[in-house]
Amino acid sequence: MKNEKEKSVFSVTVERIRKLHHMDISSQKAILAKLRHGIGLIPGEDPNLWGILFEELPKEMLGRYGKPSKEEWAIYNALTLYALHQQGNEMSTKDMNQKGISLGKAASMLVQSGDGSDGNRERISRRFNQIALADDIETLSYYLRTFIPMLRANKIPLDYPMLANDIFYYQFETSRHQIKLKWGQDFYSLSKEEIEDEK
Repeated sequence: MKNEKEKSVFSVTVERIRKLHHMDISSQKAILAKLRHGIGLIPGEDPNLWGILFEELPKEMLGRYGKPSKEEWAIYNALTLYALHQQGNEMSTKDMNQKGISLGKAASMLVQSGDGSDGNRERISRRFNQIALADDIETLSYYLRTFIPMLRANKIPLDYPMLANDIFYYQFETSRHQIKLKWGQDFYSLSKEEIEDEK
């Protein structure tokens, strides 16, 4: 699954988040607020986000014929979800983007952060499964944005460049099963000790 487009989706997302970190706090808050306003919209629909999404985006990643590309969908979703996740936290003290925390790991950490009951695992598994069963990008985007507030409420971070790559590959039927497999493996194989190390 390693190719130039994966690197591009990943690196563009890394660069966008890095730029946010180098801004003053008021600029950070303004950009994050704009990104949150874009949640649920199609990439390019909100002119206030054109610069954030399209600036220095490689030409081969731009959509054609008035439709967003798979790369644009992936980067846009990752950035708007990051803004939602970051809400209420200062980037300098509690960055909700953390390298190595896949969606499956984050969901596993969410289970462990609850009351430890089977009901808690069942409820989170059900919500997590909805994401994995999405059959198009709009449905995937919807279930992701209903799941992220659960992570935010429990202060559980996520690797957003990794998520961008996952979203990118999820859009291809040929690689969707690999993404689902990775999410499932991460969700069920993370031990309590590993979860404590990630916190």
